[in-house]
Amino acid sequence: MGPLVATKKGYKYVFAIIDNLTKFVQLEAVKNTKAEGTVTGMERFIERFGAPGRIISDRGTSFTSRSFENMCSRHGIRHTLNSSRHPQANGLVERLNATLVPMMQTAIEDSEGKDWDRHLKKIERDINTTINKTTGKTPFELLYGYIPRFGDGRTRELTLENETYRLPQELRDAIKENIEDQQRKYKERYDGHRYAGLRYNIGDIVFMKAPKQATGESTKLQSRYKGPLVVTLILPGDTYQVMNLREDDKRTYITTAHVSQLKLWKLWKEKGMDDDWSNHGEPEGTQEKGNEDPKKARSREEIDEIEKGEDEHEGTDTRRERRPQGEGRGVGRVSRKPAYLRDYHLEDEMSSRMAEC
Repeated sequence: MGPLVATKKGYKYVFAIIDNLTKFVQLEAVKNTKAEGTVTGMERFIERFGAPGRIISDRGTSFTSRSFENMCSRHGIRHTLNSSRHPQANGLVERLNATLVPMMQTAIEDSEGKDWDRHLKKIERDINTTINKTTGKTPFELLYGYIPRFGDGRTRELTLENETYRLPQELRDAIKENIEDQQRKYKERYDGHRYAGLRYNIGDIVFMKAPKQATGESTKLQSRYKGPLVVTLILPGDTYQVMNLREDDKRTYITTAHVSQLKLWKLWKEKGMDDDWSNHGEPEGTQEKGNEDPKKARSREEIDEIEKGEDEHEGTDTRRERRPQGEGRGVGRVSRKPAYLRDYHLEDEMSSRMAEC
């Protein structure tokens, strides 16, 4: 997370690691987002807890570097990269960042906020000893099997019966059902505001949303999509692997994208093209009567009856001549006075009556 205000030691970023099951958090202050600092932070985590089975991360250059991949290979870690510009795929870390920022704001003592690195470990301890809403337990208890005590003094003697130890595996088995219930509720709430998801097949031609490129000029005319791309693999979580379709590209472009970032490419003349081109170039009034829709014919008669009734009600001679059914609009039409002149008919009648008197 960052960049933040640079501390006296030069730290500007927070490297956050969170366990997917226990929600245990480890925070490290780093100076930059280069691969060297990221690998060093992961090595410290591994020395303390051991190598995890899988690491889920975004597509930052520090995680896609060769040194990070070598570190994962050396410890036998599976590395999964999220879809680009889709932070929902790494929701645990994003939710942690939303909690971490206000906690750092309340913990710092320097007016300029340059001492946040001194309070980072205390913030980490507070997060790990707070009951998590999803699990109903503290991350520390799920990891070690007991509740830690800090600064109790002599009052600790009054609560010694609460210092019990349970096997962490028993606690973790008990919270799995709570996690599944919460995930189901979150999914129902999320799906309640959205339509049914689209699905693509292998071989479909798609376009992917392209980020705006900072050039110092206006970005309004930049292309919104990148492609064409072809779907080569269907991944879990509505995610697809795509690659470039053009053979003239020097390098093969392969990436993963969420379904919300893709758009299917279709031919313009897929539906009803034969019917449209069969009557192309023929005026509407010259088409055969048998090809005319009876509903459209009835609607034209109704329109003529309405117009005829209006003309009779106004007492004018601007009625249209009835045209034979099947003929196009505009055939046998008589010119009518503009509509704005109807307001003066009453005045003309009054003047004629006054002249007779």
